Amino acid sequence: PEGVAVAPNGNIYVADGTNHSIRAINPTTGQVTTLAGNGTAGFVDGIGTNAQFSSPKGVAVAPNGTIYVADSTNDRIRAINPTTSQVTTLAGSGTEGFADGTGTTAQFRAPIEVAVAPNGTVYVADRFNHSIRAINPTTSQVTTLAGNGTAGFADGTGTDARFHTPSGVAVASNGTVYVSDTVNYRIRAINPTTGEVTTLAGSSAGFADGTGTTARFNYPWRVTIAPGGTIYVTDRYNYRIRAINPTTSRVTTLAGNGTEGFADGPGPTAQFAYLNGIAVAPNGTIYVGDTDNQRIRKIT
Repeated sequence: PEGVAVAPNGNIYVADGTNHSIRAINPTTGQVTTLAGNGTAGFVDGIGTNAQFSSPKGVAVAPNGTIYVADSTNDRIRAINPTTSQVTTLAGSGTEGFADGTGTTAQFRAPIEVAVAPNGTVYVADRFNHSIRAINPTTSQVTTLAGNGTAGFADGTGTDARFHTPSGVAVASNGTVYVSDTVNYRIRAINPTTGEVTTLAGSSAGFADGTGTTARFNYPWRVTIAPGGTIYVTDRYNYRIRAINPTTSRVTTLAGNGTEGFADGPGPTAQFAYLNGIAVAPNGTIYVGDTDNQRIRKIT
């Protein structure tokens, strides 16, 4: 399991990467069903198990209920109607590259995560283009919000900013876009109006709680935002879930003891293996894709 998202009604959606499917979980009963995809890698728009994905990595739910998928190896962003299970292609030509444009004229390179803003804009962590892209879901117009296609590190505006293998993206209620800038070991913030990129927390590889650049991550992978504004990060090779106060930039550890493994329990004693997607339900419950443990974990 890779990407995780929670719908407004509480349903949990999972990008089940090497099953090439999108799964749904009822959080009350734990019942798992397959929403779309048939377990075989490929590319087909269609309904339910007639559709095909290839290593879907990220999933997000829009305010209107539409589910968006970062269909990574197909280099496309797909959309699913949760009522009919109809899968369509929102953007991407299927050929890896870096091009803004409308619908299938746009190009991505291994898009890994998607997020939806309150206004409906779909943001994409375009991993190997080292950029954050934006999609108008009505017109399918793709633009580049920040990053220039070249790996590096630089705060700045729009294409003057640089990322290195961004793997997660999330949007706050005020529209601020947060990015887990994985190989730069930082969490970045983007003003969606100006494209201005700043560093919220992190510096070099390691593990340290602290404020701003005194904090350290080791491959921060995915990022999500709780209803109250707290930012949660799956800190992959620290095997921990970290929390960030967006006002003070203070980083703390929520769960995980830093050792790879599997253990349920209170935060400091819990263990994870190869952390991936993370999402927060309307009631504040956190769901995590614990990839190498082949499980969806819950944190209260």
